[in-house]
Amino acid sequence: MTKAVSEPTVKVRRQWNDDNIATYRVSDVSGLHMSDVSGGIEARANREYLCGYVACDAALEGAVSHSCAHGQGPHRIKVCIVKKDNATRIYHLLLRRLEWEARLRHCPFAVDLGDRAPDPTAVSDWLGEHCAPGDYAEVAGGWWTLVAGWGNKRGPRGPQVWFAQLSTARAFSCSFGARLLHHQNQQKQFAAAHFMCSRGAA
Repeated sequence: MTKAVSEPTVKVRRQWNDDNIATYRVSDVSGLHMSDVSGGIEARANREYLCGYVACDAALEGAVSHSCAHGQGPHRIKVCIVKKDNATRIYHLLLRRLEWEARLRHCPFAVDLGDRAPDPTAVSDWLGEHCAPGDYAEVAGGWWTLVAGWGNKRGPRGPQVWFAQLSTARAFSCSFGARLLHHQNQQKQFAAAHFMCSRGAA
């Protein structure tokens, strides 16, 4: 049975040459990476493919090769995203998100600039003086609405800058009177990466 969906979708396989194909929401695929090893039987592919992880019971249509025989589901399973199965727009969207996920894994220490963000030129000058280009990422406000709850912590109020080093994040926070959010976990990294890609951020 096909589930109704208005979000972008992606077709996935368990292995690159598997005949079984399932359709998932793009937002339901996490942990994007390049790999030549499949999920499940860990078969070696003929080259590296774009891969990610999905819940085995979240397919909108079809099903991948997965038995649930090794324990009660649902399971987080590795899948392969084959370029020829998908629209060019969707595949390129996922490649951009792959880059964003890698960037935010490298730069997990976030500083919230708040709803009264400082002068962009001053921020840019500070980053240029204190950081290598790959050691920070500027993230727009709003991604936290994709994360289910912040516990007792108050979420960001505006755009943020994420840093590779905690010491740099602290220095930036002190320089601009901004709130240090500390380390952002994998779920938040994924939500922020997905949000930035949905905005068309480079």
